[in-house]
Amino acid sequence: MKAIDRLYEYLESKGVKPTNFEKELGLSNGYLSAMKKREADMGETILKKIIDYCRDINPEWLLTGEGPMLRINAPSTLQESKDSRDLDWCRMLLKEKDAKIEEQAKIIGRLEERLESSQPRFRGSGNIATYGCVDEKPAVTPSVSELPKSPSIHTALKDEQYPHK
Repeated sequence: MKAIDRLYEYLESKGVKPTNFEKELGLSNGYLSAMKKREADMGETILKKIIDYCRDINPEWLLTGEGPMLRINAPSTLQESKDSRDLDWCRMLLKEKDAKIEEQAKIIGRLEERLESSQPRFRGSGNIATYGCVDEKPAVTPSVSELPKSPSIHTALKDEQYPHK
């Protein structure tokens, strides 16, 4: 596994798209995907940029694959570091997460609308529910004499005023 593959693994673990990462580092559009496709080695300058920008990545892991992916005592970008690049990194992550949340909210809204329009409405009072659709006038509750003479209905009603005949 090459350093480019490990970088992709790191970006995936952070939920960051490679194209956004390229923009943040000032790399040309498609640089990372071209390197991965060609299975090429990244140059020293690019590796240094990555290590400087991704303060929590373990440089040894990135270069050799040895050790953990993340530094053990990595600085917390929000608490310990005052570097504006760290804030930009967090803003980028938040934008990506917000976009994903917004997209999921739209999907949920559409699913709720579909569910709402396809589900029947149950109305009524007491033990007998009447069935009707949302746009219809309320259905009429059947009288006891109109109910089918079935032990299951009377058992479900559990009411002695409707004896089984």
